[in-house]
This record gives sequence, C-alpha cells and structure tokens, in this order.
Amino acid sequence: MTGTLLVTSIVRGAQLDEPSGLLFTVDLDQERVTGRCAMPDPPMREHDANPRGGMRGAKGLVVVGDRIFIANHGSIHEFDRSWRLQAVLSDPGCAGIHDICHQDDLLWVTSASNDRLFAFGLDGHTERTIDCRPNALSVEDRTRPPDDLDYRDPRTHDPTAHDQTHLNSVAFLPDGAMLVSLGRLKESQAGLTRSAVMRINSDGDQSFPMTITGTDHPSHSLCVLDGDHVAYLDTNAGDLLQFHASGSDRCSRIHVADEFLRGMVRLSAEQVVVGAGASLSVIDLPSGDVRKCVTLCDDPRVSVYAIVTLPEGTAHLPDTLASTTIPRRRL
Repeated sequence: MTGTLLVTSIVRGAQLDEPSGLLFTVDLDQERVTGRCAMPDPPMREHDANPRGGMRGAKGLVVVGDRIFIANHGSIHEFDRSWRLQAVLSDPGCAGIHDICHQDDLLWVTSASNDRLFAFGLDGHTERTIDCRPNALSVEDRTRPPDDLDYRDPRTHDPTAHDQTHLNSVAFLPDGAMLVSLGRLKESQAGLTRSAVMRINSDGDQSFPMTITGTDHPSHSLCVLDGDHVAYLDTNAGDLLQFHASGSDRCSRIHVADEFLRGMVRLSAEQVVVGAGASLSVIDLPSGDVRKCVTLCDDPRVSVYAIVTLPEGTAHLPDTLASTTIPRRRL
C-alpha cells in the first residue's frame, strides 16, 4: 500500500477566467485519480505576462504531521486533514515559490524571484533568510537584491534581473548539510546556461556535487534517497539522475519520459514517483524501469509541479479550496 498522493500542477497559458493551478489526489495502487480541484490564484496575477509559469500554478508541497502546506506564487496555505484552511504564511520578500521542505521545525521555502531561501516557523514568522547565489557568480550577478521590495507584486521589479539562479528546490542530508537546486545559472560571458546542485555545509562552505551543462529548461526537484545518495531531475533531457552529495564523480541516469519533468517523492528505498508532463511515473531505481504511469488529465497544458503522500485519514479533496476569511500570518 502506497497511500494517496497529492499532486500540484500548473496550467500553462491559462486565461484569467480559468484556474492556473490544479490539485489532484491519486491512488497509485488502483492507478487512478480520485480527486481534483483548483488552487486559489495569488493576487495581481493579471499583471504577470508569463504564459508558462510566473504567478501561475499550484506549487510546492509539504506535509507536517496532520498539517498540509500548499504554495502558490507568493504564499503558503495551511490546511488540516479535512481541508479546512488554517492560515496563510507569506513574506513580502518571498515570491516565485517553488519547493518547500520541512527540517528542524522550520519550513524552508525557495524564493526563485530573488535567489533566496526563506525559513518560516510553523507559526508563520520568518526566522531566517539565506542568499543562495554561489560565491562563484560574477560581481555584477552577486549584487544583492533590494530588501524593501514586495516581490509578490510583479510590478515592483524586473524578474530577469533578480532571478539569477532560478532557486527551485531544497533538501537536507542526514548530516545537516543543505542541498539547493540552482535550476538555471545564467552565464552571460559564455552565453550558456547550466543547472547545478549546490551543497551548503553548516560553516557556509559551498560545493557542487552535480552540474548539468547546456540546459534549455531548468532542472528541478531534489530528493534524498539514503545517506548522501540523491536523486535530481534533468528536466531538459527527461532523465532522473542519481549521484552522491559527497562529491563522487559517479552519476547514473534513468530516462523517464520525453516530457517536462518536475516533482518527485520517495516511496521506498527503491522506488520514487516522478512528475512527467500531466502524468506520474513510478520508477524502480535499481532496474531503471518505469513500473507504472498514471495520467492525471487529458489537458496538454497541465504540468506536474510537486508531489507528497497525504496523511492517513485525509478527507476527500473538495471541489474548491477556501482562500479568504482565515487567520493570516505575515501578510
């Protein structure tokens, strides 16, 4: 028994009268979708002209006990197992949210709009921020983004000037070291782009156990499998990579699909689920086989964003999710 999965997605090119992000629940054992609803859009979505992403979509996910946290572009919605909205966590400096990770009673949130990692307490207060721009970036690219902007409002800044690394995933190793996905590092001098996994030790030392060169699409979704054994999605190639965060040169590839890969959850020591376009693929890591594939919907605009396993006893996904008249934190 694998339990029920919750999946977020983005609807590329969604019109303003359509939801730009959908949630699905999936029973992997029965290989079927059991629920579907829209994610509340962030305010000011009408001011974002990016048809593929930007402010669109339901994004990062994490489950902490009986609490379910779901992000959109600029806020994190907390639900209980009955899908009652408990709170909204938000900070003006945190936007372009991609992934969420729970570690040490903190929610670690990637803010791709300005290459920062935010640590929220479970009470909603911002406890810490980390600039995740590598020390190796050129001087002009390492200019610190302004602190006094509301990055949730696309009218306050030029996204291309502040998103230098496309910070889009975070994970922690058993020794406490942090891994972050720098999905697209801009290298203006060489005219190339690359993706990298950056390891940040407790002393702040940075290293790069994984680099992917010549990427057209950012890479996504870190997943620690066991010890320093890590999985990472080469979205550009449709491959799942496995490497060791200790810095070993060994790397293996499993081709998942000729689709946009994003979203990954570990089922066991030997199996993970990966989002591929509008479907989920169950991957057997030792053999490299795709064991099963579940299609979420027939809309070609839908693309998976994140995946988690829901707590046992979670209610059926409602037709709509509440987004107003709630306790609000750090708005």
